[in-house]
Amino acid sequence: MTTDANQGPVPTGASPPSAPAGRPAGAAPDAPAGPAEPGVRPDGAPPAARRGAGGWGLLIAGMAAPVLAGLWLAFGGGEPPAPPPRRPQVLPVTLAAVSRGDLTPQVELTGTVRARRRASLAFERGGLLAALEVDEGARVEPGAVLARLAGREEALAVEQARTAVELARRELALLRAGARPEERRRLEAEVEVARAEAELAAIEVERGRVLLARSVIAQADLDGLGAKHRAAEGRVAAAVARLDEGRAGARPEDIELAEARLEAARTALRSAEVAQAETELRAPWRGVVVRRLPSPGDVLAAGQVVLEVAALDDLELVLDLPAALAPRAREGARVVVTLDELPGFRLEGPLTTLVPAAQEGTRNFRALVAVPAAGDPARALKPGMFARARVDLAPVEAALLVPQDAVLQVDRGAVVVRALPGPPPPPPGAAPPEAPAGPPAAG
Repeated sequence: MTTDANQGPVPTGASPPSAPAGRPAGAAPDAPAGPAEPGVRPDGAPPAARRGAGGWGLLIAGMAAPVLAGLWLAFGGGEPPAPPPRRPQVLPVTLAAVSRGDLTPQVELTGTVRARRRASLAFERGGLLAALEVDEGARVEPGAVLARLAGREEALAVEQARTAVELARRELALLRAGARPEERRRLEAEVEVARAEAELAAIEVERGRVLLARSVIAQADLDGLGAKHRAAEGRVAAAVARLDEGRAGARPEDIELAEARLEAARTALRSAEVAQAETELRAPWRGVVVRRLPSPGDVLAAGQVVLEVAALDDLELVLDLPAALAPRAREGARVVVTLDELPGFRLEGPLTTLVPAAQEGTRNFRALVAVPAAGDPARALKPGMFARARVDLAPVEAALLVPQDAVLQVDRGAVVVRALPGPPPPPPGAAPPEAPAGPPAAG
């Protein structure tokens, strides 16, 4: 609404009143009859001053309007009329009933597939890498030789230890077998000779006694014959002892000593074999070589990694569970695994392990899902792949249930719009209620 100095208020958008006929629009009205003074308009004002009177009138009216409105309100004029209400904006919606029941919420997580058995293989001793028997991607069996060090000294030590074991074993066998038949016959002959010598010495002693009685020999000669007889008797006893020893075999003490020597030789052999085994790198289980680091000819230090082997038939999915959801997760919960690379892939299994300690960096909890070979016969899952997992959380009993489409996700969280009951619909055939009048349309 605007104000004209001569015509009064004019609705906004309306055209100003047209000039009288016979006079161009915007010309001044007819002056009263009579002579006019030079330079003075019939209304008595100079032309320039008359042209500015309309502008001053608008300025004064604008300044007086708030003052008049305040006086009007102060002396009982009342509040100004409120603007007419705007026409409500109606959008079509679909209503759904809210029900109550048990709910099993789910959370979708991303994780990494890894092998549960993965080993970094290295030699226990340093040395020159002589050979690599496998390359990356090769499938290996348990105990298969994968790499070798140059171990000539270890091989010679093993041969020497084996020779010592064989020598100790034969010595023990000889002791346990006893003397040979030829040896026993020789010992028996020695006994016969010693007895014959002892009998001859005894005869010489008897003859010496007769000769001593006849004063043919002296007492000293008889004493010499007696000494010879006693020596012959000693030789008989020694020969008999050797014969008994040959017939009885080795003494128990000698056999125990020989057994101890054999066991020491065997221990030395095992030590040499262990040293030789340390020059060979073997597969701990059935798997695949996933990484090879050095090449033949490199000099390795003790413990330096040579190969990495992973068992592809025993995988697991590693998930990071946010701390807010950890109290609602439980072991044994159903997990559905999918792959973005394979839209048709789906694997369902239980949550195997929920680690009860949070990780220091992210404060998330680690959850593990075992992937047995029977659950993935096509071997679609490979170590290092990313996978999605929908994990069932603890069920909520007697919860208010709404359709999923009714939940709106905003920055502050989830929002559900609730429909309040309105007035009853008009009876059939009745005219619909009129909409409240809005502001007048501009001309």
